[in-house]
Amino acid sequence: MRTKTDHLSSALRYYKSGKIKLAEKYCTAALKETKVNAHAFHLMGVLKSKSGNQNESIKYLETAIRLDQKLIEARFNLGKAHRDLGNYLEASKHFRKVCEEWPSKPEAWIELGVVLGHLKNYRDSANAYEQATYFAKTNANLFLELGVMRLFSGNIEEAEKAIKISIKLDKSNTNSWINLAVVQENYGKINEAIKIYDNLLIKNPEHHEAAYRNALAKLSSGMLKKGWELYKKRSDWGQTITCHGQLDIPYWRGETTGKHALLVWTEQGLGDEILMGTIISDLVKKHKNIAIACSDKIVPLFSNAFPNQQILQRNQNSLPKNKTKDFKFQASLTELGSVFRTNMKSFKNSGNFLKINTVESNKLRKKYIKKHDNHPLIGISWRSANQKTHIQKSIPLMEWEHIVKEVPAKFVCLQYGDTSDERHEFVKKTGIKLLFDHGVKPLENLESFAQQVQAMDLVISTTNTTVHIAGAIGKEVWNLVPLGTGRPWYWFANEERCLWYNSMKIYSQEKSGDWGIPLQRIKKDLTEWIKNWQNQAL
Repeated sequence: MRTKTDHLSSALRYYKSGKIKLAEKYCTAALKETKVNAHAFHLMGVLKSKSGNQNESIKYLETAIRLDQKLIEARFNLGKAHRDLGNYLEASKHFRKVCEEWPSKPEAWIELGVVLGHLKNYRDSANAYEQATYFAKTNANLFLELGVMRLFSGNIEEAEKAIKISIKLDKSNTNSWINLAVVQENYGKINEAIKIYDNLLIKNPEHHEAAYRNALAKLSSGMLKKGWELYKKRSDWGQTITCHGQLDIPYWRGETTGKHALLVWTEQGLGDEILMGTIISDLVKKHKNIAIACSDKIVPLFSNAFPNQQILQRNQNSLPKNKTKDFKFQASLTELGSVFRTNMKSFKNSGNFLKINTVESNKLRKKYIKKHDNHPLIGISWRSANQKTHIQKSIPLMEWEHIVKEVPAKFVCLQYGDTSDERHEFVKKTGIKLLFDHGVKPLENLESFAQQVQAMDLVISTTNTTVHIAGAIGKEVWNLVPLGTGRPWYWFANEERCLWYNSMKIYSQEKSGDWGIPLQRIKKDLTEWIKNWQNQAL
């Protein structure tokens, strides 16, 4: 007669030989014989995970741990099951406990690093990877991941060290070289980064990540012609989502087309749409019969700015095909930079093209300014919503304290998104309350937000949609721009002037991750600006 031990042993044997269904059969038999066998529940949890049933896996693994708290391997597999389901916070809790019990097991530290990275807890993720390197000193990919997390957390020097170790261990790892180039960009050494990208593309011209970063680096360095040539190839790269290929009509490259209708579509985020919208004024001088497809939030802004053009709404990266039958040519508005922004001298217009309802903006201004109030309205915005670069592009509100506290002005919150916790903490620690208008909802109505921006005397912001709106309506705006890959290419490397918007001044980081110097410069410049404002107000 087969014993319960035989059933579990058979299940283990079949599992190790890859026969998962047979393993489940014998494991089920073992569980029928006893309900307190932690090892049987553990194995069944692993088998369910192998079959792709992570929810069932979690139930069995939780039971195994409940029966035997010392069964650390079951907790490790429980963490992986939660990871596979995207339950990263829950997974991190289990992996932390595993690391406490198995401090010399690199796999546990690596798993912890992975889930913490997904949670955007980059510093702790890097620390976990660093722990793993003590026990896996020859793992090139591990050092690369450590370097990437150091990069994301703003520790450029330590990122460089880790990435160079990765390259030393494996010189053929293209991703390590790409991230070394990213390090050079964060140091402000854009030409060094371009050399690395160029070398990688000589070896593998089809490497999309290297080509994309090379395009942005070249554009950022002012090598516009070469940059646009590379950038226009992005539609061939699988991971790039654009509107290319949706319409079976030719792409317009600047040639004469007579009266044929041209459809131009915007791309990427709201700020990018507005920035590239500065090209439309040049486009309509050359081509009268055009339509512009843009995101729903931009439609009212572009409709007011270009009343003689047809404005269509696109959904995400999908063109309205039922409204595009009569067009003979198409173009990405961004790619038209290769026609209208071919060198630094081609930036001739002011960038001021959005038309704002001044009646509404004046109402807001009167609402914000009380009688006999002799202080200017200064709108501030401090963070970006960009999923990849929001850490590099954002400044904690508390770092604005010395400006808001010491400058004689009324500061208005122009930050979109939920800022209640940040503003509450700011008041609690400084005693200063930013003026906040609950009636203006930027994420719902960009037009009313633009009217609010128009009501300001000055706008100071990190590089986000706010600075683009301010620049496009001609409002004086001071733009805080990071160093490195968090710096959008269109502010150009080592440039303090803005070529797109005449009303914008750029304040750049001198060291990646350090906002101290640009904020000090702003505070100093505000002293002179306030004096000028007061003189004009007299």
